[in-house]
Amino acid sequence: MKFRRMVFISILFTWFVANVCAADTNISTGLVVRSPFFGVEGKEIAEEIVPFGSFSNQLGISGDTSVDQDGDVIAKQRILMAISNVSYPVTPGDSFRLIYTDGVNRVTMDLQVDGTYHVDIPAMGTIDASKMTFPQLKEKICSLVGTYYSYANPQLSLIGTGSFYVTVKGEVASTDSYPAWGLSRLSSVVSSATNYASSRDVMVTSLDGTSRKYDLYKALREGDLSQDPFLKAGDVVTIGKAERIVTLSGKVFRPGTYQLLKGEDLKDLVTVYGGGLMPGADIQHVRVQRFDTNTSQWNATYVDLLEN
Repeated sequence: MKFRRMVFISILFTWFVANVCAADTNISTGLVVRSPFFGVEGKEIAEEIVPFGSFSNQLGISGDTSVDQDGDVIAKQRILMAISNVSYPVTPGDSFRLIYTDGVNRVTMDLQVDGTYHVDIPAMGTIDASKMTFPQLKEKICSLVGTYYSYANPQLSLIGTGSFYVTVKGEVASTDSYPAWGLSRLSSVVSSATNYASSRDVMVTSLDGTSRKYDLYKALREGDLSQDPFLKAGDVVTIGKAERIVTLSGKVFRPGTYQLLKGEDLKDLVTVYGGGLMPGADIQHVRVQRFDTNTSQWNATYVDLLEN
């Protein structure tokens, strides 16, 4: 009974598949599906090097997220990016320059967004910009100035972008805080995720206590940016633990490391995640190799994908 339980767990978490032709063992027509967590990194299996799968491999991104640039250059680039992006959200620490005419004199004042997303305009009032983009705030401030001075001709320009820290916890090397700014997306703060982390179960808890789960695979591999939202000050990111992660290589159009969802099987892995079979692939002699943690060995069976 102990051995059977271990095999069942291994089936859920690990697969190794290699197509084998009936007449000979032509690896060029084969598929390889295996767990990225068993065996030696870069180990040669069935005459093919199978790369070790990491969290960044799941997302198709590089694990190196370092930026080697001068601080002033980064600041200027961020201002230009924020100005050119109509979706740029107002961020604590953002700085603005307001210029208008009070009827006699030309007035210039610098404004800043505080930690509660409020902008105080001397002698005119305070604006809550917590759910505003920069264009929306600009329109609001100019409208407010116009109510005090008929011919003010107000102009508001962004002169500095704010920054904040986001806490990341869960299936990570260690809970830590990471710098972010108004155009930082969820995917930019997950570099500390372990190889067992889920790319399909990432939760963001906002400062007001509301939580929402996101699927970074859909965002970065399928282009659904609603699953990779802009971060806000006070956000806490919690990365879940994956249940099934496999590495696919061989005669498919999109080899890689994937996390399968509940109800998805080998056929989904090959046709949906792998993008389908390349010409010449033999799917009637698929070798399924499961890792037995008791013996530290791979146990092989053969499967006809057409019958499953």
